[in-house]
Amino acid sequence: MRIEIDPTAETPLYQQLHDRVIDAVARGELRAGDALLSVRQVAVRFGINVATVVKAYDALRQEGIVRTSRRSGSVIARDADSGPADEQFLTAWHERLSAVIAEGVAHGVPQAE
Repeated sequence: MRIEIDPTAETPLYQQLHDRVIDAVARGELRAGDALLSVRQVAVRFGINVATVVKAYDALRQEGIVRTSRRSGSVIARDADSGPADEQFLTAWHERLSAVIAEGVAHGVPQAE
């Protein structure tokens, strides 16, 4: 999997890293059981602070996309073939999606779009 982040973008680096992993899972480039690079490897590769990578991995872990253990490191915990999402996720996702749609409408995007 190839990840690119842009240090000059307005989006924080941890969010870019988080989003790239989510995109890779959604596209099937990362599957349940696939190992992610270690926090240190990612930090060195991109020349960013270890804490930035930890923040991205922590968010992925809280969302149930990644699991981490001392022995196996960080691995993808679920993908599109892992079965249906649980109700708690769906409720939170619906709330976030509604907020994004409302934001678009407030900025003049027609509601139908």
